[in-house]
Amino acid sequence: MTAAASSGRNGVSRRAALIGLAATIAVIPASFAATGLVARVLVSPVPQRVATDFAQPLPVVTAWGGLGAALWALLAVAVLVSAASAFGAILLFLRKPISESEACVIIVVGALAAMCAMLTWPVVFSSDVYAYAAYGAAALDGMNPYVRLPATSDPLVRAAAWQWQGQIPACVYGEGFLLPARMVVAALRAFGPAPTLLAFRIGACSAFVVAVVALRTILGPNRLGAVVAVALNPVALWSAAEGHNDAAMVAAALCGVALAVRGKSTVGGALVAFSSLIKAPGAVIGAALAAMTVPLDRARVRRFAWAGAVAFLAVLAVSLPQLSADTADLRRHGHYTPEISLQAFGFSGAQLIAGERAGVVGTLLAGVFAAAIVLYGCRRLARKDVQGMGWLAVGVWLLIPSPYPWYAMWFLPLSAVLLEKPVGVALWWLSIAVILRYLPDAFGSLPLEAGFVMSLVALTPLLYALRPSGTARIAAEPLAS
Repeated sequence: MTAAASSGRNGVSRRAALIGLAATIAVIPASFAATGLVARVLVSPVPQRVATDFAQPLPVVTAWGGLGAALWALLAVAVLVSAASAFGAILLFLRKPISESEACVIIVVGALAAMCAMLTWPVVFSSDVYAYAAYGAAALDGMNPYVRLPATSDPLVRAAAWQWQGQIPACVYGEGFLLPARMVVAALRAFGPAPTLLAFRIGACSAFVVAVVALRTILGPNRLGAVVAVALNPVALWSAAEGHNDAAMVAAALCGVALAVRGKSTVGGALVAFSSLIKAPGAVIGAALAAMTVPLDRARVRRFAWAGAVAFLAVLAVSLPQLSADTADLRRHGHYTPEISLQAFGFSGAQLIAGERAGVVGTLLAGVFAAAIVLYGCRRLARKDVQGMGWLAVGVWLLIPSPYPWYAMWFLPLSAVLLEKPVGVALWWLSIAVILRYLPDAFGSLPLEAGFVMSLVALTPLLYALRPSGTARIAAEPLAS
């Protein structure tokens, strides 16, 4: 075979791979557009029992009974179809030669198209974006967002208070979130609540794209399959389209790690720490990812660590009043309600077997098991086995009593780095199964048996992590190379 013929065949193969990639990715926005259309049919005309909810600027599915379950089922179908397509796209990168630059464009366009399709849905499943707007309005008007806010004459605050039956929960976010929230409200509050809420949602979608680009910088051109695992994860995309500020937190943390990978360790370490000014887990996420991706150069690691430590102390100093207020609010108003989690599984399972009083024992046993997974991850990390970070993430996930779908963003970067290992794949599918958490909110309180079964289903992806995988040593060279 001549060199020209070989080159021609390679070119055809690459074009075919690009077409296959684009077709596979196109399923994701198509599935959300189609289910969104069906959702509109379901709520047109608006059923009388939820008419008040639809009078809000952005309807939130909250204890709607059968209608809520039907809308959740549509979302679950879209997520499952999209997850299969995203995983197919990941496999394409393992099997076929694909042009890196063109593939990046297809991935980003696919993610943007998917989020645009999600924005056309007539409902969302979380009220958080209302709280974001209310916190921005309260801070702009000189009120303290770190205490529970009552309804006021401001349309944004009044709409948010209605979502929380009269009082908006105290803000648990830092000044890194409140500053842009104030800016958005100042620019758009005159146009009404609906455009303001949409701006928060578009901002979260934009932050998610920034996070994807930063991850591509961290992992390099040879690991686009791992980038796809984040960029096209349907639960993460939906969370961004709902407006969750976790997207901005993860974007800031990943940008810090990307700077460190590129040699700007001081600025990168500081940015990773400052990501916690948006939401607390940011610094932990960035530090964990940096441990797996930043080159193990002593001077670079030292600069990153010192800059991060100093910046984190500054974050703590700034956040002390907030932490004090949030702790006091939690003591007064917090209550333990495990849902669709390991603790919910232990709680409901023990009650079903031994009666109501046994629920506490089941919860404690679940906590002990999760803590054991954390210790196992730490032990593997002590042996310089990078898979220990994955097991550590699994243990932390299992310690969360009620993991919401947007929490998936916290773990996806680690899952992407470990995607070639069973624990990474298990984490990825765990981030898909967490969509089950929306059902109790959408339908209303579930029977004990239903909660037990759904918790079990949500945890089944972890079985894949038990597959033998060998040992992946933390190398002297960066994983991004």
